Amino acid sequence: VPDLVIGPDRQVASRSDKMNNPALQVAWLDDGTTVSRQWLFLRPEFRQFSHEQSEMPRLELEDVEPRSDGPFQFRLAVRESGSNAPLGELTLALGDMVGLSDSDDFAASNETRATTATAARNAAPYEVVLVGTEPLFYTDLTVSHNPMIPVIYFGSVLAIMGICFALYMRRTTLSVWRRETDGRVQVAVQYWPSRSTLTLGVARTLEALK
Repeated sequence: VPDLVIGPDRQVASRSDKMNNPALQVAWLDDGTTVSRQWLFLRPEFRQFSHEQSEMPRLELEDVEPRSDGPFQFRLAVRESGSNAPLGELTLALGDMVGLSDSDDFAASNETRATTATAARNAAPYEVVLVGTEPLFYTDLTVSHNPMIPVIYFGSVLAIMGICFALYMRRTTLSVWRRETDGRVQVAVQYWPSRSTLTLGVARTLEALK
């Protein structure tokens, strides 16, 4: 799964086809019967959710790369169960089959194709088989209620009203100049734009000052 998400009812799907949160599910089989399943995550912060099986080797997803002849190529690190002792690495792609063993041959990085699967099967007690890939897409749409939505709308309305008042209301600029000489006070008033009511008010004010 290239971009793993958990949907309703714990449904696993991929949000997109981008490698944002790659995950690989491994199934342990015993005589064709699935014994257990384990999810492997590429991102380190999600590896704690990968529950290992105590009796099985521990697998870690190290890298995911696209292939020219297949969807993806996976590189897995194999470690001893209950410890961090490395056993080797596996490079798997569609149709690959690699045996797990404690022999020196497995200590190095191993990669086998389906044509050599019989030899790998006879040489090791375990087999890792990637039988196929399937793209899954989930819209990840949810419906929720946020109590702060009305507050956000109210603040937006206030902001729009403030912009309208600032841009479309007529403003008047009034400048007053005062000078005192020889016991007399001179007052000059300049205002813009000119309005009849403002002119009458300024005239009455100057008359009262006299």
